[in-house]
Amino acid sequence: MLFAMAIVAFYLGGAGIDDCDDVIFDAAGFAYLACHSSSEGFTGTDKKDVDAYVVKFDPRTAAIVYSTRIDGSSWDAAFRVVVDTFGNAWVSGTTQSKDLPTHGSARRLGSGVASAFVARLDSQGRIEDITLVGDASGEGLVVTPSGTAYLAGTKAPNAEKTSAYVVEIPKTGEPRILVLGPGTTTGLALDGRGSLFAVGFSGKGSFVPRINLSTWRQTAFRTIGTADVDRVRAVVTDREGRPHILGTVASSPCPTAPRPASKTDVLLAGFDTKLKRLRYCSLFGGTAEDQAGFNGGSLKFDKKGNLWAVGMTRSPDLPATGKFAGADDGFVASFSSKKGRLRSATYVGGEGFEMLEGIAVAPDGAVWATGLTSSQALASPGHHGGRTDAVLIRVK
Repeated sequence: MLFAMAIVAFYLGGAGIDDCDDVIFDAAGFAYLACHSSSEGFTGTDKKDVDAYVVKFDPRTAAIVYSTRIDGSSWDAAFRVVVDTFGNAWVSGTTQSKDLPTHGSARRLGSGVASAFVARLDSQGRIEDITLVGDASGEGLVVTPSGTAYLAGTKAPNAEKTSAYVVEIPKTGEPRILVLGPGTTTGLALDGRGSLFAVGFSGKGSFVPRINLSTWRQTAFRTIGTADVDRVRAVVTDREGRPHILGTVASSPCPTAPRPASKTDVLLAGFDTKLKRLRYCSLFGGTAEDQAGFNGGSLKFDKKGNLWAVGMTRSPDLPATGKFAGADDGFVASFSSKKGRLRSATYVGGEGFEMLEGIAVAPDGAVWATGLTSSQALASPGHHGGRTDAVLIRVK
């Protein structure tokens, strides 16, 4: 039986184009967002270039604690954010700026038109360190308790042939790169047992590799789907170290599920630790296009072990509460992690366009989502006047 979700929303941004792809909470209940914006200072007037921002936000007072810009003379964007136990925020993204500021023990791996980056900010929002990976894009990000970061993305993103990669960035010492094959890597998850799961896609479907962190070698590999639009983008691990994946598919990889009802549906699936057994596989969607993943961390566990996912839909007939309000609405959905069964879902949208990309669970158990909207009355106070505003939404 579906249960209703209460929606509370905040607009973030200024008069430009604003988008926050990922959100995470610290133990004190502050939200950290990975964003990109053409609004000056994230809250001001519109300008030409897009800059990356890390935003610390207090949902209790609706106040921005800090907004740190990571920018050069060209396009810069932040996609994922992680907070460690010391209150440091880690953010990954992509820059086309040749003059991106470097701080502390900055490291550069190669050069190119675009560079992936991982930046570490202290508890006050000051940039302490940046690592740049040349000729690459940066998306997936995880950080160990000891301060080792792992970044996923695409090598040579502007070339005809691209390679999926993962780079290990230790607190001290030289980073090391592992190329996984053609395509792009978008999501990462540590299993707590010395391995790292990645997800990504190529022109022939999606893939899930497992990497041993000690030997820095791939120890298992699983393919999913065959179509060009079969794109798995997010992965999380449960308490047993098993991976759960989320993405968009046009061809169903589920043995018991029918083909997508429209061009694309949302895929949720779980595997054993060795990637040999498909534990469950389910599709979520309606009669129009449904998508999940994008650039943010769009799949998370809550404290009870349920999975929460966000995405975008054009289907007016999702098994969801709320109202389908526009041509493209966001959605938030909760699933059982044992069999992938839908627990509840709700539309999130107004008269305009919505895309939800990141989701997080606060210390009090509340579930929050972030993304972008062009709707004028999705939250109160009203829209900030740009073509799109970033939005932070409490859904439970």
